[in-house]
Amino acid sequence: MSGRIAPDNYILTPEQIDKFHKEGFTHLPNVLTEEEVKSIEKVFDSFLKQEPGFIVPGKDFCDMSKPFGIPQDEWSIVNCMLPTTYHPEFKNNIFEKLTSIIVKQIHPDIAMAKDYDQLLNKWPGKEDAVFAWHQGEEC
Repeated sequence: MSGRIAPDNYILTPEQIDKFHKEGFTHLPNVLTEEEVKSIEKVFDSFLKQEPGFIVPGKDFCDMSKPFGIPQDEWSIVNCMLPTTYHPEFKNNIFEKLTSIIVKQIHPDIAMAKDYDQLLNKWPGKEDAVFAWHQGEEC
């Protein structure tokens, strides 16, 4: 049995794990339900609107494509740093839980933990909303 086998469990196939190790990626269908995605989206929307309880101060909430201090209505790429730090209730959400379970299957001999979280949002119709191709750093 593989895939989302329980509300808080996702099992990879040996083929998915092997593909990840050979190619650096694998396809994992249906990790989150539509309801779970909507729940996360609601939290993210609250951050983007800077609603009470979701306020991220200073340079931790900015447009990462422009100089700091640009009026928010001119932003193209919203950079919201450390959402689970500023809204602790979002820590250990379903995506984080399932990601941890998946990572343990891919790298069972390495103790890993989330180091950082970030919300990036590109506003539609903004031609300067360019986020260059990049690769995360390895420790």
